[in-house]
Amino acid sequence: MIYLLYEKYPDVYCLSEKGVHCFKDTHSVKLIDRWCLRYGSSYEGRKAACQKVCGIHQKIPILLSEKTKDILFPLSDIRKDECIWLNYRAIISVKTKKDSVCILFEDGKTITLHKDIRGIKRQQTICKMFLNSLMK
Repeated sequence: MIYLLYEKYPDVYCLSEKGVHCFKDTHSVKLIDRWCLRYGSSYEGRKAACQKVCGIHQKIPILLSEKTKDILFPLSDIRKDECIWLNYRAIISVKTKKDSVCILFEDGKTITLHKDIRGIKRQQTICKMFLNSLMK
C-alpha cells in the first residue's frame, strides 16, 4: 500500500509498506494518472468526479481504486516542486507535534511533516465525504 508521495523535482519518491521507491524524471500527477489508468479511469476523470461530488476546486483528492478505497490527497498546490500526497486509507492518526504534525500509518510507520494539522484534517474530511458518496 502507498503511504505517501513526495515530489522533489525532477523525481517523485513513494513511501509504501515495501519502503521508499524513487521514480525518476516524472511528476506526481503523471504517476497518479498511470495508477488511475490501471483501474479504468484517468487522473482528470477522478479529479472531475471528486470536484463535482464534494464541490471543491483546490487540493482535490484522487481516488485510485473503488475496490481498495485508496485516495491520495495533496497537502499543497500540486504545481509546486515539493508537493506531498498522503493516502487517506493508510493513515491511523494525525497529531500535532510542536510546529509540525506526526502521522501514524497502519503498519506503525510514522512521519513528521512541517504542515498545519487543520489542512490535513480538512483533506481527511473531504476524503471521507467522497467515499461515503460512493456507498450510496
